[in-house]
Amino acid sequence: MQGLSCDVLVIGGGPSGSIAAIAAARAGADVVLVERNGFLGGNATTGLPLLTYHDAMGRQIIRGIPDELVTRLKDMEGSPGHLLRPRRHFGATVTPVEPELVKSVLLEMCLEAGVRLFLHTSCLDPIMEGESVRGALFVNKGGRFQVGARVVIDATGDGDVAAAAGCSYDMGNKGKNMPATLMFRLHGVDTDDVARFMDEELIYGHKIGEDKESVVCIQGNFGPWDDLVKEESLFPDARHAIWFTSVRRNLVDINVTRILGIDSTSTDGLTKAEIEGRRQMHRIVDFMRRHIPPFRNAELVQAASFVGVRESRHFAGEATLTSKNVMDGTVSDDAIALGAYAIDIHDPEGRGILLEATAPTAYGIPYGACIPRGADGILIGGRSIAADSRAFSTVRVMATCMAIGQGLGVAAAIAARRGISPREVPLDELRETLQQQGAFLG
Repeated sequence: MQGLSCDVLVIGGGPSGSIAAIAAARAGADVVLVERNGFLGGNATTGLPLLTYHDAMGRQIIRGIPDELVTRLKDMEGSPGHLLRPRRHFGATVTPVEPELVKSVLLEMCLEAGVRLFLHTSCLDPIMEGESVRGALFVNKGGRFQVGARVVIDATGDGDVAAAAGCSYDMGNKGKNMPATLMFRLHGVDTDDVARFMDEELIYGHKIGEDKESVVCIQGNFGPWDDLVKEESLFPDARHAIWFTSVRRNLVDINVTRILGIDSTSTDGLTKAEIEGRRQMHRIVDFMRRHIPPFRNAELVQAASFVGVRESRHFAGEATLTSKNVMDGTVSDDAIALGAYAIDIHDPEGRGILLEATAPTAYGIPYGACIPRGADGILIGGRSIAADSRAFSTVRVMATCMAIGQGLGVAAAIAARRGISPREVPLDELRETLQQQGAFLG
C-alpha cells in the first residue's frame, strides 16, 4: 500500500484543523492536512460569521493566526472586520466573512507555511500501535494510502478518528444533540430594510466596497408573524430566531433552519439532515416572500455545501472545561486559548434557544481538555473537546475553535520534535511558543 510519513497529521480542514496545520508548520513541523471536501474552512464557508474575538469588556482575546486570517480577508475585501455588538454580554464583537474568500485565504496560508494538502480525501481508520495512534488510513481518487505520523490531530468535528481509536465519549447532552442548520444565501434583500421589521439586535459596519455604515448583521425573530407561522406549521417554536449576515449589498446569508434529531456520526443521519434542510429552506424562503415585505423580490442563489452540525460526540479528557470555569472566567495555568462567547443552547426538541451571558472576562481552555482518554498520540480540536454541556455551548463557536487549533498545532509540533507524547509537552514551552505566534493567553 502506498504510504508517506510526517511529524503532524491533521485530519479535517475546518476552522480548527486549518489553523492547527498552519501553527504546527510554523513551529517547524512537517505537516500533512487531509480534508474530505475540495476546500478548506468548514463552517466558515457557509455564510456564518465568526464569534467572538473579544470578551464583554471589549478586550481582544483571540489573536495570532485566527486574527491574521481576518486581516488577510479585510485586505482582500472579504470581511468588514470585527464589528461591535450592542449586546456585549454575549461577546463584544461579531466578524462576518465572505465564504469563497475564506477558502482561498486558508489554502494560501497553508501553502505558505509548507503544509502538504490532500483534498477530496476521506479517513478510513487510525493506524494503531497498541493504544497509540501512529497515523491513519485514507482513500481518494488514487486509491487507499496511509500516512504515518508522530502526532495526530483529530479536527473532524465529530471526533471520528478518536472514536475509532477507542477514546471514551458521550453523545450530545444525555444522548440528544442540538439541532443542525443549513445556511443559505438570498439576493435582492437589503438589511437596512429588514431592520425596520426585525430589530432585536442590529450590528453596523461597512459592507464590502462601501464607505457608509449600514446594517451588516441582524438578530431577529418571527414574532410579528407567529400566527402565520403556527397556521402554516413553519416552526415548532414561537418567536423563532433568525440571523442575517450581509457582507455585500443586497446579498444576505441566513441562519434559520432547525433540523431536529440528527446524528451526524452516521451517513444516514447526515443524509436525512441534508434532505430536511433543503425542504425547510424552500418553505422558509416562500414564507418570507409572501409575508415579509423586504423579501418579496428575494432570490435563492446558494445553499451551504453541507449542513452545519452543532453537536455530536463529547470526549472525556485529561481535564474538563466546566460551566463553573466559564461563568467564573477561570484561566488556568495550562490554558492554550481563551473564549468569551455566551452559553448558547439550541433545544434538541426545537423549543427555542437559551442564551446566557458568561463572565465579562474571558475563560481559558485547558490543554488537558484536548487530550482524550483511551489513546495516546492524538489530540482533539474543535467542538469535540472535553466540556460539560453548558460549557460546550460556548466553546463550540468558530473563533474559539480556531484559537484552540493554534494551541494544538504548536503542542503537536513540540511533541513531534521532542519525540514525546502529547501528554508530556512542557506547558511553559507550549505557552511561550504560542505567544511567539501572537496568541493571547491572558
